Amino acid sequence: MIYLYDGSFDGFLSVVHANRYIERADFIYEKKKFNQFTFEKTRDVVTDIEKAKSIKKLFVDKVGFEIYSQFYYAFFSCDIEKDITLLRYMELAFKIGFEIGNIYSVDAVSKVRKLSKKVSRERHKFLGFVRFEEMVCGKDRILYSSIEPDNNILYLMGNHFSDRFYGEKIIIHDKKRKIALLCENGENTIIEFDMNLDSFKSKVEEDFQTLWRGYFKSMAIEDKISLKRQQQHVPLKYRKNLTEFK
Repeated sequence: MIYLYDGSFDGFLSVVHANRYIERADFIYEKKKFNQFTFEKTRDVVTDIEKAKSIKKLFVDKVGFEIYSQFYYAFFSCDIEKDITLLRYMELAFKIGFEIGNIYSVDAVSKVRKLSKKVSRERHKFLGFVRFEEMVCGKDRILYSSIEPDNNILYLMGNHFSDRFYGEKIIIHDKKRKIALLCENGENTIIEFDMNLDSFKSKVEEDFQTLWRGYFKSMAIEDKISLKRQQQHVPLKYRKNLTEFK
């Protein structure tokens, strides 16, 4: 059996429910990424919030919130096999509970730990590399930033920015996935988004960017520039959306 789902975390937990109570899955795929390559039976699993809640409660009761949090981070990995890995992890967790935190020899368990760490590290780095630009849309003032992370980390960044920029309207745009995080008044949500907002950049923002680039260039000591050390501290993948490197 191949289960297909909508790509959301609640959708994945709905698959776990079907796997536990209907039929065990051989594979799981996000529906939009699935290409039929076998004659094996497929089943579309509709996201069911109540079933997802019941699976989440069962899982947290079995393993505790710390392991659940590690699992949650791993879900947003870009690894192509993460769905089936996470499912096998949950199957084992339902059997042995808290002990799963002490196991290192099972492939699914060790891989979930690695995926979680990679996602957590990338999230941490982007929290520091996000650069906001002031956009003016009619009467609205918006703080906009664009990023292109490897993993789907927007879902893990909302609380950080909505807490720190309460009262501001924020858009953080994941250009790679064509989605955006919207934050306003302590609330945050993810939407599909593929707009270019360059034409809405405020005059104040343009002036400050010019000043910042000038400062960045003037502070450099030509004889001491080390491109290798620059790349160690600010890897190339972050630079395309940083004002000083544009």
